[in-house]
Amino acid sequence: MRSVSILLLTFFISLPCLSQQTKEIWVQLLDAETKEPISFATVLFKGTSRGVIADYDGQFRLPFVDINNVPDLVVTALGYNDLELSPKTLNPTEINIVEMLPQAESLDAVILNVTKNNRQKALNVSALIKQNKKILGKEIVQKAIDRISENLDDKAHSLIGYYRDYQLVSDEYFNLNEGILEQFDAGITTNKISNVNNRNAFYSLQTNPEFKKSEQYAKAYDGESKYVENADLLAFGGNELSILNVHNPIRNYNQNSFSYVYTLNKDFIPNHIFSKEGFVFDEDNPIVNVSFTTLTNTRKGVQQRVQGSYKPTKLKVSGVISISLKDYAIHGFNYTMYDFNQRNPLFNVRIEYKQHDQKMYLNYISFNNRFTVTDDFVFREEKITYDKESQSFEVLLNNDVESKNIKKRNFKIKLDGKKVIVKSIKVISSKRIQVFINDFDNSLSELFEDDMKNLEFVIKGIKDVGGRSIYKSREVTGYQFREFFTQEIFKNKDLDTSLKFAAKGQSLLYAPLNVLGDTTPYIVNSPLEKRRMNVQN
Repeated sequence: MRSVSILLLTFFISLPCLSQQTKEIWVQLLDAETKEPISFATVLFKGTSRGVIADYDGQFRLPFVDINNVPDLVVTALGYNDLELSPKTLNPTEINIVEMLPQAESLDAVILNVTKNNRQKALNVSALIKQNKKILGKEIVQKAIDRISENLDDKAHSLIGYYRDYQLVSDEYFNLNEGILEQFDAGITTNKISNVNNRNAFYSLQTNPEFKKSEQYAKAYDGESKYVENADLLAFGGNELSILNVHNPIRNYNQNSFSYVYTLNKDFIPNHIFSKEGFVFDEDNPIVNVSFTTLTNTRKGVQQRVQGSYKPTKLKVSGVISISLKDYAIHGFNYTMYDFNQRNPLFNVRIEYKQHDQKMYLNYISFNNRFTVTDDFVFREEKITYDKESQSFEVLLNNDVESKNIKKRNFKIKLDGKKVIVKSIKVISSKRIQVFINDFDNSLSELFEDDMKNLEFVIKGIKDVGGRSIYKSREVTGYQFREFFTQEIFKNKDLDTSLKFAAKGQSLLYAPLNVLGDTTPYIVNSPLEKRRMNVQN
């Protein structure tokens, strides 16, 4: 999701005013035919280059003080007809559902619609498409890679936008850190991570208190208690922004990135099979979607970034790269890797670039990976006491038990090595179970607290209400997300040395904050607290 510049020029709102007086409008963008959310659509204030990007679920928020002062919105997404929307028609008390029409599949219909007032432009577009129909998808991708250094800005510039990182576990957000960030970039010829002029300055950053927190999910990857299955991740000291930036293979086209892209201009094409899938249009700019998957004989296995070695593991990849036929600029890159079961993704990188003054700039980047953590909590008994009168043990558990399937065979008891017969059981409460025994020889009639150390009391085959088996640590699987959504581009902007910058190898918890100024046209566009779980595409 990209933060919005809510009011423009004379409409800018100061932060104190924003926090005290603003209301919000929520919008969700859906495909008019499938009713599926349209992820990461760009929403601009009409006549400007500022706006907001819808999130994965097609949702965005629009803060306002006076709705009459908010300009109309222009909504664009690759593969869909542009949409103009008046905020005055939206309801501030509910999520507004807005549908977008997919572009016509007929090439002639699209050309007529896009360029109906310019015959020459229509002829040029048609010629471009016909010319590239003869070129293999692999060759188009090679042209696009060769032109990255030309299509991206080689001069200093900066991007201001909305940054967030969080974990998604069982369809819920945890540890949502978010804020307004300015990324300084000395140009495409520099190393994004190591160059001293490529720095990151936060104007706001906090953990949103409206969302759940979990220290267990938030901790850095250590390969044991928190790890990525079948792969390693360079942790950068827990700095999720650095992890995000290193996973942009377009910006880092001549640097090592991730499996199986590795170094884009050397390894991407040899490691994949490509196929042209059709065209979409950005105004009169024809963009071809080229799908790809991995070769079975990839030159390297899954990259082991921390150790610097490689495992010869064959994992499936699917993705799409979207390329302009005018200048072979890369507009979109979507890369998903699956592990052996090929059900849930191991990781996904989704990137979009937009043209601004003849150069391509990052519009958004979203990177998520599946992770596994070992649950610190172990389901077990807290205390066992013996009641001589009822000839029963009372077991106090440390969590609510799933009581439906508890049987007497789940309890094995020995005293001084001698088996004690379990007669029956009774669930007293959610955490208490009474286990009745047959004390044939009255051997337990004189059982005192000191004798309990000679008692062997084993519980097997029961679970708590959270699904944890008794005595066993449970592994929890979730997805770690890092995302950045550009709100404003500043060309020819050198590094502002008066700012305080976040260390690239240190957790963002220690990132210093800067003062943006008297006006704040940038918005922390927090998501709704629930999200549909489908991270594949």
